Amino acid sequence: MGQVDRAATFRGNVVSGGVSLTKNGFPQLILQLCADEIYDADEDVWVDWSDTEFREQTSYLTLYGSKGETFHAAQIKKVFGWSGTSFRELDGIDFSAVKVQFRVESRVYNEKTKLEVNWIDEYDAVPGKSIKKLEDAELRQLDAKFSQFLTKAAPAKAPAKAPNEPKATPGVIKTKGKKVATSTERDVMCSDETVPTPAAPRSISMSNPNGSSIEGEESKGGIAGDRRSSIIFATVLPAIPPIPAPPAPPTAVKVEASIVGKCTKQEAWDTAVDLRKPSVTDQQLAELWYASIYEVAQTKEQDKLTDEQWWLVKEKVLNQISIF
Repeated sequence: MGQVDRAATFRGNVVSGGVSLTKNGFPQLILQLCADEIYDADEDVWVDWSDTEFREQTSYLTLYGSKGETFHAAQIKKVFGWSGTSFRELDGIDFSAVKVQFRVESRVYNEKTKLEVNWIDEYDAVPGKSIKKLEDAELRQLDAKFSQFLTKAAPAKAPAKAPNEPKATPGVIKTKGKKVATSTERDVMCSDETVPTPAAPRSISMSNPNGSSIEGEESKGGIAGDRRSSIIFATVLPAIPPIPAPPAPPTAVKVEASIVGKCTKQEAWDTAVDLRKPSVTDQQLAELWYASIYEVAQTKEQDKLTDEQWWLVKEKVLNQISIF
């Protein structure tokens, strides 16, 4: 029986399997697969492949890398029921009792093209290259990792307020474009020394609020018949809007005194991913990451943290999830 000779999607059984290490020292699962059917994408049907010679294919599925769990590990949990808490548990699974679906594709490496398994799935899964969407925990992890590149949401701009309608001054009467203060509101007590005496008396005429005219002769004290009262003409100005208070200064980022190291945000994240316990899920890591940032800096704006604060975030995370 020979190796699979084409790139396609197959269904079959697992001949054998076991846990091993990559050349870089990362855990991987090696599976010896045997194809019984091949998927015809044009006709959307499974075709018998058991009577052909080229049925075998060995897969090398890396479980964890420098960035943490791979998509292969997630699929192996789904297909074989692995809990993800122990490699001994994974190695003890009876793989031959499980039928699987696997996809073979060509890959160029060192100028040589070879066929390899790049996907494994449940036997009855929908075949073909479907879009793989990230889970909520994975999306939150991406938000935490690449937040410095994401566009910051602009604060909502408050709608402009209409200016207040000017209020009329109490005791002022409108008359043809002018405001005339009533004598009951303002009486101006003037002496002969403060009111200049005109060279010759002259008559004046104006309209009062009820429409009748007021006539009289101007004398040294004012209108005849009332030497101590005078009519004051006033202009009401629009109300001046209050000057807005200056904006509050930005809240200073809290810096802890006991700083003994420095690192970038990316270095802190990579270290947490590489050194976390196998039992720590992506969601747990993301939640702890957010909580540690707020505990250190009292802010969710990650671009304001210094290298010293990122070092503290890393230490707080490792104190709770590190394998050491």
